[in-house]
Amino acid sequence: MVTTWLVSLSYGQSPRAECCHRVNLSFQFSIFLMVILTLEIVIAVLAFVYRDVLTDDLQTSIKNSVDSYHTNNTAKIELDSMQTTFQCCGANGPTDYDVARLPPSCCTANDGNPCLPITTDLNRLAFQTGCVQALKDYVQHYGAVIGGVALGVGVVMLIGIVSGLCLASSIRNESRRVRVLCLRTLAFWCPIMQGRASFDPKRILMPDEG
Repeated sequence: MVTTWLVSLSYGQSPRAECCHRVNLSFQFSIFLMVILTLEIVIAVLAFVYRDVLTDDLQTSIKNSVDSYHTNNTAKIELDSMQTTFQCCGANGPTDYDVARLPPSCCTANDGNPCLPITTDLNRLAFQTGCVQALKDYVQHYGAVIGGVALGVGVVMLIGIVSGLCLASSIRNESRRVRVLCLRTLAFWCPIMQGRASFDPKRILMPDEG
């Protein structure tokens, strides 16, 4: 019975399966973090590389909305919301509008009425910043905060990856040490339990000299 127990302890499926399960979980956790970290890096690189393209697309989109402001109600609602929120006017400024009056959302008074004819003093009564520049300033202002948070998350994820790999290696090494100890114990006790060698405690306590 003791021999059977030692064999099961050395080669048994339950302890070994549990160990393998823990190692696999550690590796899976590390791989998951690696994938997320890689995606973050790819997104950051793509945003940096294509930043000029994104700016051009944004300007084109806002300019199209300006051109269709009086004919497309959806464009009007979206542009009014943008101009009011970011205190901007048009794509590049109030001169983008070629109508007699500016939209109320371009007016600094923000009272819902057209502020002035476009030939009047624009510097005093209308927002001077274009919405493209306003959005770029907004992104740059909060981009540093977002970048700092992303960097901190990346460092934490990198620590998690290293910790997961170290944990998996530690579990695997510990499993090997336990198996070696069990095999040595098995090699010592099996002959004794099976009667293949005489057991004399004096040989252990007082080994023969010379």
